[in-house]
Amino acid sequence: MIEPQQSETPVEPAFSHLFDFPFDPFQVEAIAHIRNGRSVMVAAPTSSGKTLVAEYALWRALQTGSRAIYTTPIKALSNQKRRDLEVMFPGQVGLLTGDRSENADAPIVVMTTEVLRNMLVEDSVTLQRVTSVVFDEVHYLADPGRGTVWEEAIITCPRHVQLVCLSATIANAQEIAAWIGETHRDIALVRQDERPVPLEHYYYTQHRLHLARDVAGQRRAMFLRERKGPMPPPAEVVRALEQARLLPAIWFAFSRRAVEEAAESCARAASRPQRERALAIENAIGWTLSTLPAEDQKLPQLSLLVGLLRRGVGFHHAGLLPPFKELVERLFIDGHLSVVCATDTLAVGINMPARTVVISVLSRPFGGILTPNDFSQLTGRAGRRGIDELGAVVMLPSPFHTFEDAYRDVCSPLQPIASTFRLRYSTLLSAMQGDDDRLDHLVRSSLRQYQMREQIRDAEVQLEEIREQMGGNSGEDDEDMTGGGMTAYLLLQSELSLAEKEQKRARGARSRGSKTAGANRRYTKAREERERLSELVRAHPAHSQAVELERIDPDRLSLLRRANKLQASMRQARQECEQEASETAEAVRAVLWELGYVGPEGLRSKARGLREIVAASGIVLCELYDAGAFERLDAAELAEVISWFACDANRRRQNHFRLPRNLERLRGRAASCYRCIAELEEGEGIELTLGPSAWFHSVALAWCRGESIGEISSHIEFGEGDIVSLLNKTVDLLDQFEGMLRERRDDALVVLSIEARRLLVRGLVAMMRSDGTVAELQPV
Repeated sequence: MIEPQQSETPVEPAFSHLFDFPFDPFQVEAIAHIRNGRSVMVAAPTSSGKTLVAEYALWRALQTGSRAIYTTPIKALSNQKRRDLEVMFPGQVGLLTGDRSENADAPIVVMTTEVLRNMLVEDSVTLQRVTSVVFDEVHYLADPGRGTVWEEAIITCPRHVQLVCLSATIANAQEIAAWIGETHRDIALVRQDERPVPLEHYYYTQHRLHLARDVAGQRRAMFLRERKGPMPPPAEVVRALEQARLLPAIWFAFSRRAVEEAAESCARAASRPQRERALAIENAIGWTLSTLPAEDQKLPQLSLLVGLLRRGVGFHHAGLLPPFKELVERLFIDGHLSVVCATDTLAVGINMPARTVVISVLSRPFGGILTPNDFSQLTGRAGRRGIDELGAVVMLPSPFHTFEDAYRDVCSPLQPIASTFRLRYSTLLSAMQGDDDRLDHLVRSSLRQYQMREQIRDAEVQLEEIREQMGGNSGEDDEDMTGGGMTAYLLLQSELSLAEKEQKRARGARSRGSKTAGANRRYTKAREERERLSELVRAHPAHSQAVELERIDPDRLSLLRRANKLQASMRQARQECEQEASETAEAVRAVLWELGYVGPEGLRSKARGLREIVAASGIVLCELYDAGAFERLDAAELAEVISWFACDANRRRQNHFRLPRNLERLRGRAASCYRCIAELEEGEGIELTLGPSAWFHSVALAWCRGESIGEISSHIEFGEGDIVSLLNKTVDLLDQFEGMLRERRDDALVVLSIEARRLLVRGLVAMMRSDGTVAELQPV
C-alpha cells in the first residue's frame, strides 16, 4: 500500500503520519536522498528539526528488516536519545554506552561514538546487518579530545552502510561532506541556514533592555561610549525580562560558582510558581528524592537546589548529580521553571529550548572572547519552535571587555572545522593486526590529510588562473628568453623567501627563552640554508635577465613569481602531507618497538593487552603491570590506582586526603613511568599519553571503603556530580584494564578487578549505571 502513494507524496505516509506537523523543505530533500540510497549530511541550526531526518533513516531500516545505529558524542545524549526513540519505536531500541548494555540486539541501537569506533576497529563484521548509521553532532570532529574518534569511525565504517550526519551550522560543511564522500561513499549535503525561530539581540545597560540587532540582522543601536563595567545583578535583569515577557530563560555563565550565585539572585526576583506549577515541582522533587539512597538525600547541593526550584528557578552544571540534572531538565521542559542558570555544557545537544538566552559574559575566565561558533551554540537554545514567534538573546556589561568589541568578535563569520586527528596506540595495534595497508589507509584517509590536500588543490586552481592571464603560457617564452633558466631562478627565489621566514621563526623561538640544543640547532640550520640559497640566487645565470625583465615587463615577472611561489608551496605541502602520514605512524611504531610491544616478528604478546585499553593512559597502565606494580594490592587499592588515570580535569583542586604510604610510593612509580614514556614520545615528535592526575587521589579508596558522597566532598574541592561521574569513569577504565588482564591470562588479577568493580558500583554510582544517566566527567 505504501509504494503507489510514494510517487504522489514526498514522504511515505506511514512515516509522515507519525507527526502532526508538515515537514520543512530541507527535511523532505534529505529524506529523498536517503530513500534513493545516498548518504546525507544535514547542516542546520539548533532546534531546526535535523533529528527528524535521522528518525526517517531508522524507520526505513525497520521497514526493510535491517538494523540501524544512532551515535551521540556523550552518554547523557545517548541516554536521552534512547528514551526519545523508545517512544517512537517501542521495544525496538537498545543502548550501548560502555557501562551499560540494554537490548543490544535490538534493530535500533543508540551508542556513543567511542563504542562504535571500538566495534569498527576491532571487528567490523558485527555491522554486517547494519544498513544505516546516524552521527549526531558531527561537528564534534573539531573537538581536540574526541575528534579522532569521529574520524576513525567514519573512515572504518563499511561502505555498504548509509551515513546520516547531523551537524550544527558550520563554515566548511561542503568540505566536510566532500571528505566523507571521498573517504566513505557518495554523500549529499543539505543545508538549512535559516533559523526556525528568528532571533533578536538585546543589550541590558542603564537598567533597561536595548534592542541591539533586529530579526533582519540590522543593528538598531550602537553602544560606542560603553566602557567596561560591572555586571548588573541577575535579579534586576530577570525583572526586566519578566516585564518584557521574555521568560522562560536560560542564563549562561562560565563557572559553577557564577551559575549558583546567579540562580540565588534570580530566585529573589522570579515570580513564585502558581499553585498547579508548585504542586508539579513538589511532586517531581519528591519522586527524585525517593530514588536516592538515604545517605545522599541531605547533601548540601540538594538542599540549595530544592529551595530554588520551589521558587521556579534551577541551576545546571557538570558538578550537579545526574538525578538533579534530569530533575531540572524535566521541570524546565514542562514549563514549571522561569529561569535555569547553567554552564555552557547545557548548550551541547540537550533538548532544552527557551524563549530567551542570557549570556552573562561574552568571554571565558581563561579562554578569552567566545568564538563565533561558541556564540552560535549558546544562542541556538533561544526560541521555542511552535511556541515563540521570536527568540531573544540578552547580553550584559562586563568588567573584562567593552560590549562593542566583544560583540563584533562573536558575530564574526563561523570558524571552519579543522581536523584534530591523532593516532593512538590501540588504533595502531588494531590496524597492525591486519596489515600495513590498513594502517596506511587509516592515516591517509583522515580529515587532516584531506584538508592538507585541499590546500594543494586550491593552489592548483590559482596556478591555472595565472596561466590563463599569461595567455595559456606556462612560461616557455620566458624560458627561451633566459636560456631556459627563469623558472628555475624564480623557484630559487621562492625557496629563499621561505628560508628567510624559517630563519626568522627560528630566531624568534630562540629569543623567547628556548635556549635548548634543539632550538639552537634549528636556528643554525635555518641560517645556513638561507645563506646557501642566497649565494645560489646571486650566482644564477638568470639573475641579470630577471632584473632586465622587471624593467621591461614587470607585470609578467610578477605573474611568474606568483606561479613559482604557488608551485613551491604545492611541493612543500605535498612533501609535508606525505611526511606526516608516514612519520606519524612510524613515530608510534618506534615507541611501541622501544617498549617491546612490536618486534621483528610483528606484534608481541603484550600488544594484545594494550589493544584492549583505548584510554590515553593505557600504555602507562600496561607498563606498570609488567613492572609488577599491581601485586599485593587489595581490591579497593586497585580501584584507587585506576582512578588516578580516569581524572582528566587539569585545574588543580584542594585535596585534603592523605594516601597510605604504599599507595603514595606507587603514585611516585606511576608518575616516573609516565615521564619515561613521555620522553620517548617527545624524542619521536609525538604526544599521545596521559599520566596519573597530579592532584586527584583517595576518592575511589574512600568510596570503596564505605564513605558517602557527602563525606568525600568535604575533603576535596570537587562537586558531588563530578565525584560520581569520576567514579563511573574509573569503572569504565577498570573494565578496559580487566580486558587487558584477560588477554594476558592473569586470572588472579581478573578476580581482583571484578571485586574492585563491585566495590565501586554501589549507591549513586550503581544508580547512574542502571537508570541511564550520564556516567562521564564533563569539562570543568
